Amino acid sequence: MSGLQREYENLYNPALGSVILYRFAEGYGQSENKGTPLTLLYMAFPILFQEQVFSLLSKTQSGSGLRKFINKLYTKENSLSDITLSFPKRTEEFRNLTERSLRMALMTNLLVISPKEGVVFQNSKKKIKSASAKDVDELLNGAKKLGKWCSQLTLFEIGNLLGLEF
Repeated sequence: MSGLQREYENLYNPALGSVILYRFAEGYGQSENKGTPLTLLYMAFPILFQEQVFSLLSKTQSGSGLRKFINKLYTKENSLSDITLSFPKRTEEFRNLTERSLRMALMTNLLVISPKEGVVFQNSKKKIKSASAKDVDELLNGAKKLGKWCSQLTLFEIGNLLGLEF
């Protein structure tokens, strides 16, 4: 197996994806104990798995918020507006991985679903240890930051910023 194939399989792995969704939900429910809308989980991977966008997310301070982060994508020095316009398509492309990762997170009790409300809660009894790989830790920290930012806005606002319909 080639190095590139191995890297692809490691990154697009439902086990890693389930931990990313756990961290996203952890960030979302951090300030208030509220559940993460299931539909929001579908926008995590298109942002976190796009190298230029993730790099910018990592450099953006946690207190900035999603609006400021999205506005950074449109600045002249970043010029990533074309990537922003592709979020709806990328969300569809990552749908399978999101669903497989969500199933794994539910089976391993990382996330708990409330079907009546259509939300998931991070299982606070489960603790995820720091990864041995720096890249994975950065990815998990980015997921938590993104979840926190999303918790500060309504679904309508998030949809408008990313060109998505929830």
